[in-house]
Amino acid sequence: MSANGQPAMELPPDESRVADIIIILTVMQAFSTIVLALRIWTRLSVQGMNLGADDWTIIASWVFLIAYTVDVTTQTRFGLGQHLLRLPPDTNFEASLQLFYFGEALYYITVSLTKVSILFLYLKLFPQQNYRLFIWSFMAFVALTGFTCTVAGLFQCDPIEKAWRTQLPGTCFNVVALFMSNAALNIFQDIVIYLLPVPMLWRVQVPLKQRIALICVFVVGGFVVVTGMVRLDSLQLASVSADVTWDNYGAAIWSSIEANFGIVCASLVHFKPLIARFAPSWLGISASSTKGSSNMMRLGDEPSGKGSLQTFGGGGRSNNKPFGILTEMELEENVSQSQSDLINPEARGGMTATVSHNPPVDYDAESQAQSQDGIHTTRDFSVSYKNI
Repeated sequence: MSANGQPAMELPPDESRVADIIIILTVMQAFSTIVLALRIWTRLSVQGMNLGADDWTIIASWVFLIAYTVDVTTQTRFGLGQHLLRLPPDTNFEASLQLFYFGEALYYITVSLTKVSILFLYLKLFPQQNYRLFIWSFMAFVALTGFTCTVAGLFQCDPIEKAWRTQLPGTCFNVVALFMSNAALNIFQDIVIYLLPVPMLWRVQVPLKQRIALICVFVVGGFVVVTGMVRLDSLQLASVSADVTWDNYGAAIWSSIEANFGIVCASLVHFKPLIARFAPSWLGISASSTKGSSNMMRLGDEPSGKGSLQTFGGGGRSNNKPFGILTEMELEENVSQSQSDLINPEARGGMTATVSHNPPVDYDAESQAQSQDGIHTTRDFSVSYKNI
């Protein structure tokens, strides 16, 4: 009993989650950084290609994620991961609230940029006009969601400083409602994004191993959806907790896992050229089809109206965009799976190759076709050689 006869407040256990937070966030950040580095290296060195819009947006997402990781780990210096009643009297709790305030915005920007990056990739994969229109519209929806939540979070209080200086006079709107609505929108957007290409990709005629690999990519995407749901539950717990520095642990951890796995999922689809070079058997590709000189040529369908041989490697970079679904995975980015599609000019004794479609193809007509399937990946070619 206290001196005034009231029951004494029982102190929580003397325990800490600080080490867990730092370790988990550091490991997750390192994991996504390695995956992203491999993606960029594959793009620049293995494929010898320039970075595209999807690459630049995922790099931007990673930069904001670095800032978010630093923000959250710094919060542990000011109470995060410890029981509120166990904090030393000189703890700068105001600094913790300020870091939390900026961390919100960093999280919103990170996950939105990741989704935009994936949608930019879809624009390369789908030539069908109706799909592309939906993708552009959904991209605008994602960007608007991220922008709106970021602005709302930054201006949640009047004056702004009241968000971390709670003793100041002023007003704040219900920021918990912002957290919940953003989390729900993220889950919805993730489900749409990761399910959108499944029907199209399933119809594409690729070897079983590659089909399984594609499915695995979307399984990882499903895990991102699950982490978003777990994060939502953690936010609900933290929003009603009287021990906020302790119970916000779950929201901090799952926000990091969701954001990092989003970057990983957005990058996995770009690993096929890397695997084709160093572990072709994983994809059911003959090892011999990936060997040869660094100056290789491969068949590609171009919107210009005829089949052609595209040069890659050897320092040359081609900006030609092959036509059709799986553009990046099957034509532009990947080592071809058959010797008829992959030609080493040096191995041919200095001969040049002439390639023609059989039958001729009207690409302009095909690019405007509105068929439901709309997958333009199957082509018959004849190849002839002549001495130079």
